[in-house]
Amino acid sequence: MYFMKGTAKLLGKYVNQSTNEKGFTMLDALYGFTVFLLIMSLIPLTMNHIIQSSETNKIIAKMEWNIFIQQLKKEVRLSEGGIEVANGKLIVRKNQQQISYEKYGSNIRRRVNGTGHEIVMQNVRDVTYEEQRKSLVIRMIDTKDETHTSLITPFITGASQ
Repeated sequence: MYFMKGTAKLLGKYVNQSTNEKGFTMLDALYGFTVFLLIMSLIPLTMNHIIQSSETNKIIAKMEWNIFIQQLKKEVRLSEGGIEVANGKLIVRKNQQQISYEKYGSNIRRRVNGTGHEIVMQNVRDVTYEEQRKSLVIRMIDTKDETHTSLITPFITGASQ
């Protein structure tokens, strides 16, 4: 009897006895599908985390701007010698001290009598101070190209102002 390579006669029928095991079993397919579903289920969680972190950064930047403005309002309103804008700096005279606010790198720093280094605002691309009728207008552009503007008016101390 003639036998083909890789086959044998078993109970009168030819059966393939190939040792080639390169195919997938059902168990392999289920395992692969489970891993795929696990990875795909993590993608929405990751995207949600990325979106929330960028929103959180925006909220923190807005809070930082508001705190800076509130501190500056307090300092301007308690100043005795008024305010002065010179060479891109804001100078406030209070308690015989000269307090200056200036851009330093990507920060705004506060200095007292030309000494010290207190960072009051971060991630600043540009800041301008402008006096308008005894009021102060502050415009700040942050590193994300968002513009923030605030108007600070001193307390009215009498009818002559």
